[in-house]
Amino acid sequence: MGEKMLHRVYVLTPLMAVLALLLGCEDTPVSENADQLQPLYSTSFEVPPDTAGWVIIGGTITTEGSPFGGARSFRQYGGDVIAGSYKELPPVGEDSTYFIQFYGRVLKSGGRGIVILAPERPSPIPAIRVNFDDTTWGYHTGTGSFPPGTNIQLHCVGLGIGNSALMDEIRVYTVKE
Repeated sequence: MGEKMLHRVYVLTPLMAVLALLLGCEDTPVSENADQLQPLYSTSFEVPPDTAGWVIIGGTITTEGSPFGGARSFRQYGGDVIAGSYKELPPVGEDSTYFIQFYGRVLKSGGRGIVILAPERPSPIPAIRVNFDDTTWGYHTGTGSFPPGTNIQLHCVGLGIGNSALMDEIRVYTVKE
């Protein structure tokens, strides 16, 4: 490669990186019906208060954030036993439809992560489960409903021996109908 071409590569590469960062730093997408969404809970795992109220089992805060988050995310370790961390959310009110969104990835192929919004105790009421298994950060969403008065929990689960799931920018909304 000629000296002139090398100079162009050295100049263009940092410029392209800055441009990519600027274009990628948008707010997390919400939903087509954003005007119907009432924020219930959100976390980006950046500072200690972001994990207030979480029961963390086999998980930790890591210094890898999603492209649309900050510098940190939540890492849930996988294993041969299903382990998960969770946070209790307010009981379901009259607005019983929920929308969840987050970014997630697994560290190695073959692993899987799941973000679940579920009744507090085993129940015949179906949970909202959002699975992901890609090694690159992806945007994930899920929607579902619970009867009014149901106590719900937000769960982060990692599956796969020797694997971990990373989750960031978790947001839970109630949907006004």
